[in-house]
Amino acid sequence: MLLAALNDYARRRKLVDAVLWPEKPVHFRLHITTEGKFRALVPTSTDGAGVPMSIPRPPQRASNVAAGFLVDNPKYVLGLADGREAQRVKADARVAAFRTLASESAETTRSPVAGAVAAFVADASARTQALAAHPTGAWTGGELIAFVVGDDTAHAHESPPLRAWWESRGEEEAAQGNVGQCLVSGDVTVLARLHERVRGVPGTLAMGGRLVSASNDAFTSHGLEQGGNAPIGKQPALAYVLALNHLLEPTATRNYRHGIRLASDTVLVLWTDGPPEEAEQLLTLLDPTTPELKRIPPDGPQVPEVRPGARLFTVTLSGNLGRIATRDMLEMPLAVAFANIRRFLEEVRLPNSPARPLPVWRLLSALEDGAENGVPPDLATRMVRAILTGSAFPQALLTAAVKAMGVQRPGDGVDGLHVTTRAQLIQACLRRTGGTVAAALAASPTVGPPTSLVLGRILAVLERFDAGEGFRARHFTRFSHSPATAFPPLLRRAMAQERKHPRLIRLVGELVAALPGSGFPGALGLEDRALVAVGYAQQRGAM
Repeated sequence: MLLAALNDYARRRKLVDAVLWPEKPVHFRLHITTEGKFRALVPTSTDGAGVPMSIPRPPQRASNVAAGFLVDNPKYVLGLADGREAQRVKADARVAAFRTLASESAETTRSPVAGAVAAFVADASARTQALAAHPTGAWTGGELIAFVVGDDTAHAHESPPLRAWWESRGEEEAAQGNVGQCLVSGDVTVLARLHERVRGVPGTLAMGGRLVSASNDAFTSHGLEQGGNAPIGKQPALAYVLALNHLLEPTATRNYRHGIRLASDTVLVLWTDGPPEEAEQLLTLLDPTTPELKRIPPDGPQVPEVRPGARLFTVTLSGNLGRIATRDMLEMPLAVAFANIRRFLEEVRLPNSPARPLPVWRLLSALEDGAENGVPPDLATRMVRAILTGSAFPQALLTAAVKAMGVQRPGDGVDGLHVTTRAQLIQACLRRTGGTVAAALAASPTVGPPTSLVLGRILAVLERFDAGEGFRARHFTRFSHSPATAFPPLLRRAMAQERKHPRLIRLVGELVAALPGSGFPGALGLEDRALVAVGYAQQRGAM
């Protein structure tokens, strides 16, 4: 399901059509004579970022030697290497591979342009001149270099005969390999032996990681090796990678085009079977950026009209160096997802508060305070799934939110916002549990509030009597677990300030009077502690 949906995404956006000529930032133009002699090395930009150009598709690389066609980095074009003997040997192999490809195209097409490039690369003195011509002398090895031959204004790789040769060569390579039935398309076709790397998944290497991989002996079965263990055609194998790379690309306003960062090594990617605006509208509702939040009116965002039959797809990916693991997949009607997000926004809305979205990034930020290593990826994944599907939230999420309420970081500027956000999430968790707690939260104001909710309000008022910082950090956990033990000392301290805070004393008296005749409970369970947190946030906001 996942790879088929990603293939459909790539097809609708024509990502595969341009695969032989992807757009990459080129950093230098290397000007040479028609005889292959060095003329000049010219940066394409002043900031060092390069200029985007359509170039011949770069090869897949790990530790292997594989050259690009007429455009590559200085290791392949100029033989850049450090002083180690092993690196010098590998540099020679890289240069030879780049020269071989240029020579092959020159012989086939009779192109003087390709011949000049091959002659330059074969000339060690010319390459040394080009290496020394770097404006600062600080090559990183990752810069891309394109050739300009003689008096031409176009780049060598843009020559029509060389373009045609490159495309023909790509078709020949695509036709090579084992033939079998593709698990994605169902067609009998040439199968991919290796899958390309997906870039942008957190936790992976800079070069990316592979979602489908069978490179170790442990994955070999029934005599099948590498891609034969999960037969996927070359084009479908390429298409799903192109789709994920497109979805994970950063934009001017987001870290990912259609993704939500859930943990240091985990990202949720979403898309629909329709135009990209549909996924963008869902993201604005589910995980709006700060500027988007500011543009939403106080009465809440408008849910857009959904195309009939529209489908939503999500996949949650975690990176582990060179490999990518799939944590979760989801396919559902887009209209249902919008309705469930809208329901979630109603569930998290505290009394007398605006109906604004509660971004996933804010939820995770509020919960991180209660965990040493942030929110576990699995818990963050299950939280977002519950929001989209309308299912019950995991109890572990409620536990994490209640625990985080006892963490306080005075002076960080967002502590108050974290308190509200935690209470909102706790309220949503409780409302989906059903039973008496959910009924109490949904009850009208004329119905007496639950005891635990009142306890939280009392704690918020008592906090006003405390002159120091960190009141919640010192008292919330103890107060919410054992009110009968924790409350008396706090009450005595407050009564000592009766003349200074008469209004607060009256408020405490009114709240204590709302408790049952038995007074403060001896111990509270998880759901009651959660109600204490909600009551605390409600009273804090009211004051």
